[in-house]
Amino acid sequence: MPKIGTENLDPGNWITRDAELDYEERMLEVQRQIAELQELHLQIRDRTALLWTLTIIFGGGLGFSLACIIAQAVRLGGFNLEVSTINILAGATLGEVAGLLGIVYSALFKK
Repeated sequence: MPKIGTENLDPGNWITRDAELDYEERMLEVQRQIAELQELHLQIRDRTALLWTLTIIFGGGLGFSLACIIAQAVRLGGFNLEVSTINILAGATLGEVAGLLGIVYSALFKK
């Protein structure tokens, strides 16, 4: 009979012990995979929240800039801004559009 330490084990106990060790190893691997998936889920949730926040901020700024430019173009209700202010708004609008495109690009094509 094989002997481990002070135990005398018969062949049936070896099979049971090997099966229990395999089961424990598989359970540890499953727990590790579950922890990885939970971490990945948290990262995705954080990125999604950041994307929504940036989209709302950039979208609001873009909407405001375009509303000012359109109001200036049609002279809505006597709306009148200096040309330099309109140029600054137009530049900011281009920057916002570039920022939104960068966010979308990084979200879609990030490896």
